[in-house]
Amino acid sequence: MSGSGDSNGSWWQEWISSSTGLTTQGRHYVPLVGVAIDVQARGTASTVTVAQRYINREDATVEAVYTFPLEESAAVCGLEIEVGERRIVGHVEESVEAFEQYDEALARGDGAYMVDQDRPNLFTASVGNLLPGEEVVVRLSYVAPLERNGDDVRLKIPTTVAPRYVPLETLRKMDPVERDHLSPPTVWGGVPYGLQLSVDFAGWSVVQAVECPSHPVGVQTKARTARVELSGGDIQLDQDVVVTFTLAAEKKTAALVAEDEQGDTVVMLDVRAPHDMPRVPVEVIFLLDCSGSMCGSSIESARNALLLCLRSLEDGDVFNIYRFGSTYERIFKESRLFTQESLDDATKAVKTLDADLGGTELAAPLQSILED
Repeated sequence: MSGSGDSNGSWWQEWISSSTGLTTQGRHYVPLVGVAIDVQARGTASTVTVAQRYINREDATVEAVYTFPLEESAAVCGLEIEVGERRIVGHVEESVEAFEQYDEALARGDGAYMVDQDRPNLFTASVGNLLPGEEVVVRLSYVAPLERNGDDVRLKIPTTVAPRYVPLETLRKMDPVERDHLSPPTVWGGVPYGLQLSVDFAGWSVVQAVECPSHPVGVQTKARTARVELSGGDIQLDQDVVVTFTLAAEKKTAALVAEDEQGDTVVMLDVRAPHDMPRVPVEVIFLLDCSGSMCGSSIESARNALLLCLRSLEDGDVFNIYRFGSTYERIFKESRLFTQESLDDATKAVKTLDADLGGTELAAPLQSILED
């Protein structure tokens, strides 16, 4: 999506696909001053609006380019740019044409705005010709499903683009611009803009508990609804926001019904299995990331989580553990029946694992698991 405006107030808008990292022209400071996220969640469906506020505090015109993540399953459905009392609404456009129009607007000295998709979960907002003292708010809306686990519903909002490991062979062939898009420079010591987030949730039964292990939050619940807001100042965009809603057990099958602008009806059906169904033993394969990027507290947390998961297995289950990086290894030659002996062997092995396998190559261990 993108848009621009000339000095006479004649505006064009479009939507495109590409990306870059947060930069400004020359020596100017970052003009992004805040990010606000509003989530409207109903059952296991959500509508999310990400608002980015830019202010040029310099004495020269700048172009701000900001890379940010979205849920990989998200479908972008709207773009709105607010410049003073003027509002620009985005629409879909061919990538090449949109870039040409954006560049032409920059050359004319007009305001120009784009939101591009570089990967399914990676987007870029470009704010061109931001005048001294000018303020712009870019609002991107998307829809995404929430994760369902029993009577829990889990919301995840990604906030940071972590540096990505790229195999050496791929790196040699990659365009430098694309490489910078996928792994933008890391800012140490925090960034000058913070995060505000609010979530309005409505479930199919009474909300019994709300947890946010990632951030401090304020929570209000009433019957089937809950409102969650981040609390405290200077909330950095350095980790995903994760919120879990625990709902009262509900035996009835539920449905979420929505109608679009054309009058077509869409139904999301939530089928409940009978509570008295016997549990069937399962095979569980655990994959532990032991690449170099997991060194320090990350691998320690992963080991602890794996040990906890091992103890959640039940009689009759079989399991194995793969560790991967540039190569992969399996703890047991074949999956083993869950017993006290196999649990002790696995626990002893897990406690010795470290982040010492180089890069992050996931395809090979997945192929091995599927072939076994």
